[in-house]
This record gives sequence, structure tokens and C-alpha cells, in this order.
Amino acid sequence: MIICTWNIRGGNDPIKIRELKKFMIRKKISFMGVLETRVKAQQFEKITKQLNSKWIWKHNYSCSPKGRIWIGWNPQIIEVEVLEVHEQLIHCELK
Repeated sequence: MIICTWNIRGGNDPIKIRELKKFMIRKKISFMGVLETRVKAQQFEKITKQLNSKWIWKHNYSCSPKGRIWIGWNPQIIEVEVLEVHEQLIHCELK
């Protein structure tokens, strides 16, 4: 299992999304944290499908309208239980 975080500094740029997707595939990432997305909530599903449509994705839009934090994982490899969501963090347990 490989866990990674990426400070994307704005996920609205298609070039950044392509680079992140390539990185995730090349490094065989199982769990990904994406920080400072600055993507509006209505764009979340569209962009996460571009990253990996088979993954499960969660966010903190309920605490931060700017969408600061996303987490995603491959459900065939890892099980994730989200314990808490705040403006500055998503606390979860990985199994």
C-alpha cells in the first residue's frame, strides 16, 4: 500500500490534474490526499472522475467551501473509515 499527499495549489488547471493522474498511476498510489484544491464543490465529481473513476473520494466542503482537502483511495486495496472532517483536516482510519 502506497500513501501520498499532493499540494496541488488549485485543481482547476487541467495540466495539474493530468500530472497528478500520471503520478498516481506511475507510483501505484493506493491512498491519495490532495490539498489546497481551490475547486468549487460542483466540480468535485467531474475532476475526481478524471483522476480515477473507480476510486472512492471524500472532501471537506461541509467545513470549507473552497474545498481545501480531498482524499481518495482504491477500495480494492484499502478500506477507509472517515472519523472527522474539519476545515484543516480529514481524520480517517485506514485498514
